[in-house]
Amino acid sequence: MKLKMLELDKNYFGDVMKLLSRIDDKSVNLIVTSPPYNKKSKNRKPHKTDTWSGGNAAISYDGHDDYMPESEYQKWQINVMNECWRVLKDDGSFFYNHKNRTVLKAILTPYEWILKTHFFVKEEIVWNRKMIVEVDKVRFYPKTERLFWLIKSRIQPKFNGEYANFTDIWDILPCQKEKRHNHPAPFPEELVDRCILATTNDGDIVLDPFVGSGTTSFRAKVLNRRFIGIDNSKHYISIADKRIQQEGLSSFNS
Repeated sequence: MKLKMLELDKNYFGDVMKLLSRIDDKSVNLIVTSPPYNKKSKNRKPHKTDTWSGGNAAISYDGHDDYMPESEYQKWQINVMNECWRVLKDDGSFFYNHKNRTVLKAILTPYEWILKTHFFVKEEIVWNRKMIVEVDKVRFYPKTERLFWLIKSRIQPKFNGEYANFTDIWDILPCQKEKRHNHPAPFPEELVDRCILATTNDGDIVLDPFVGSGTTSFRAKVLNRRFIGIDNSKHYISIADKRIQQEGLSSFNS
C-alpha cells in the first residue's frame, strides 16, 4: 500500500530516505540543507597540536552519531541527494552546504560525492564565516564553508535577477549562542533568506531534509513560502515547531 504523501507546512520526524520517498516527483521548488559533516570520521587522525576539544572537532547531534565510515557516509549522501533530485522541479534549485574536511592530512572535498549524483553544479558559493572554529597549527586557519548551487539539468533555474548583486562570496557570521536554539550547528537566517529570495516566489515549496532546529522551515514561512522539514531527532523537530508557533506563524497538527 502506498504511504500517504507528506503534507505541506510541517516538520517530520523520521528516517530521511523513507520520508523523502513520500514526496511527489518534481513537486519542490527549492531545497536548502546542511547534512551532518561526518567530522568524527574514523579516518580523521588528530594532530598533537590540535587545540579544539578532544582533538577531533566533532559535533554532538541529538539522534545521530557523526562517526560513519567515510565510504558509507558518502553513499548515504549520494542516495539522499538523488532522492532530492527526484522531488525537485525541473527549474528548481538545491543549495547544499558542506565543507572541506581534513582526512589523513589531506583535504577531502564534497565534490567526491556530489559529482556522483544526478545533479549539475551551477555554482560554488564560498560562505565566509569570518571566524575560526578549528584551530589546527599545522595549516592555514580555515574560515570558510561551501554552498553548492545544484540544478537538475543544464537549463536556467528560476532566479530572481535583483539578487544578482550578491557575489559568490557570502560574508555571514554563524549563529551566535542566543540564536542557536539548542542545536550545535544551525543555519544563519541570512544565509537561508538569500537562497529562498533568489530562487523562489511567494507560495513556492521549500524542503530541508536535515532541518535540525528548523531555520529553513521558519524562514520559508516568514517569507510566505510553503515548507517541508525532515529530521531524525524528535527534540529538534519539537524546537522547529515551537519556533514557528511562538511567532504565531502556523498551527501544527490541527
